[in-house]
Amino acid sequence: FRADPRHLATSVRVMIVTSLAGGTGAGLFLQVAMFLRHLLVERLGQPSVLVRGAFVLPDTLIGTLTLDSREYENVRANAYACLKELDAIAYSARAAGGQGGLTIELEFRPGQTDAQGRRDFSIPPLMVPYDFSFLFDFENSDRGNLVAFRNYLEQVAQATFLQLFSPIAAGLFSEEDNKILELVRESGRNRYAGAGVATLIYPYEDLIAYYALRWGTDSLSQQWLKLDELYEEELQAYERDLKAGVYRERPVRSERYLWLLDNLALGERPDPFFRRVHRSAHAEGEEGQPAEAKALAFLDAVDREIRRIVENDTGLSEQQGRCRVDEGLVNIRERATGEIARVEDELSVLRDRVLKFIPEARTYLVHRCVNQDCDALNHLQGEDCRLNTWLLGKPEPLHPVAVRYTLYRIALELDRRIAELAPTNEANLKAMDAYARAYDLPDTEDLEENAGDRIRLALQQPLLKRLFHDHFGEFVEEYLEKSARQSSRLRRHLDEGLKEAVYRDFRTALADLIADSERYFQNLREARNALLAESLLRETEHERGADPTRLYVLAGSAAKKAGWESLRTRLAGDLLPAEISREIYLGQYRRYCQRRNGGRTEEWMPEKVSELFRKDVVRWCERELRKQDELNLNLVAALRREAGSAGPDP
Repeated sequence: FRADPRHLATSVRVMIVTSLAGGTGAGLFLQVAMFLRHLLVERLGQPSVLVRGAFVLPDTLIGTLTLDSREYENVRANAYACLKELDAIAYSARAAGGQGGLTIELEFRPGQTDAQGRRDFSIPPLMVPYDFSFLFDFENSDRGNLVAFRNYLEQVAQATFLQLFSPIAAGLFSEEDNKILELVRESGRNRYAGAGVATLIYPYEDLIAYYALRWGTDSLSQQWLKLDELYEEELQAYERDLKAGVYRERPVRSERYLWLLDNLALGERPDPFFRRVHRSAHAEGEEGQPAEAKALAFLDAVDREIRRIVENDTGLSEQQGRCRVDEGLVNIRERATGEIARVEDELSVLRDRVLKFIPEARTYLVHRCVNQDCDALNHLQGEDCRLNTWLLGKPEPLHPVAVRYTLYRIALELDRRIAELAPTNEANLKAMDAYARAYDLPDTEDLEENAGDRIRLALQQPLLKRLFHDHFGEFVEEYLEKSARQSSRLRRHLDEGLKEAVYRDFRTALADLIADSERYFQNLREARNALLAESLLRETEHERGADPTRLYVLAGSAAKKAGWESLRTRLAGDLLPAEISREIYLGQYRRYCQRRNGGRTEEWMPEKVSELFRKDVVRWCERELRKQDELNLNLVAALRREAGSAGPDP
């Protein structure tokens, strides 16, 4: 005020909010009001000060059962004393314009003195504590109440806001000033008022939450679980057979999942849901018929990528070329030893490079085809050799059932290929290792000859014996055949050994993704039930509100259900939206990446899957719903829409 008095309003308004039931508020409410008035009028030179009170009475605590019954008498006595003191001071200060009133003493500020500086606790004339006060009691004039104590606190807060800070506050100021002047002419006794606030609300955020839950739960069809239910029935039949002494192979979930889906989709009377799922898991052939399974197309692309990696390594190709024997040189007795030594060295280098290349290339290929997207979740598809290209594209994200089908199909095909490659690669590896003993002579038990030893022995053969049996020529032929075979083995191991290594690492990664998907489905029913229960609670939450002063528009159960039906036909339809399929898979893939990078994931429980589904799907639904202009209404538009559906003229 002292800094810039030009910008002062015509009066200063103060609102003091307190309970009159307790000790602190009831003990200070007079002193605080009078001290503030003194501070504003005398110290800051502000002549026009309006002090109002907002007082919560004890019956709000008693009627709402907030207090123990033993405290009832105390809190009522506190409030009675407060109001008697307030009334007495107001009457005395204003009586006859401040003349002839009772002398009431009250220390309301430190160092309280009169005009001559003498210590004086008497209340000066016209020093009324509150110009007027709002009293908040348990019942209104129609004997209605607000049920819960928090609703009374909300009333006080809302009334204070509307009085001081809201857009309607300015219009109230002049009206209240005039009213106060009128009250002064009534000798200052009529200074008590009631206050009430009713709120009309269009609960946009609550509707978004409700519609998102409905969208999410409606997308969880019971058909998702049919294949697992059929498998469980087969498993129970298998266990009954075991108890009856009938022994057969235990049904494997992955194999049965594929068989069941294929038959439900392609049988004489195909199920429309499984037919759509089956078609999405296959590339489209001629006339729109399902062609090659995407699982096999993905593995073919992986094989092409393996070949590309091997063929693009010029160092390996050049090294294999250096392992070829120069027949011209090896057939010259003076040059043979050097040529064989050179080739043996090159074969050893090639073997080392092959054995080093396989684990390095395997790590790279598994990262590129499965794990690469962990580092860039915004680039989840692209090349055909990447798993997510087939699960999220070609042309759209697969349904969660189709994702499981595809993962199972890849895993079983990998098992088949590994079973074919493993014995061949093991035999090839043993033969590669045995090459070190390929030139050993059986009749020299004390020695283990190598190619260099053999060529030296051949060259030492006497000339006369050479005429009947030429050891040199015989060994050159043997060396040409065995060294070429070793070079071929190394090349074959480079191709097929790398494939097996990549397949095995793929299989491990797929096992994690499959386990996540299986757990997700195992707990899906409980998750759906939990989310459905929450959506039902949200459906009726605005009809059973505890605060009768808060009224909601377009928020009744019937209005919400009608609103969702209107949205469902346009946003969701009868099929699971591709984006929801995408979010479900991405949630599983992110958790796979988290484990791969050393993160911890909690044990999968039904309620945990509910949270995962909420995080992966429901939040996505909320984001999509916020884009709908028809939901983002102002209050008047919401009222018109509700009136239109209810029947009255809008």
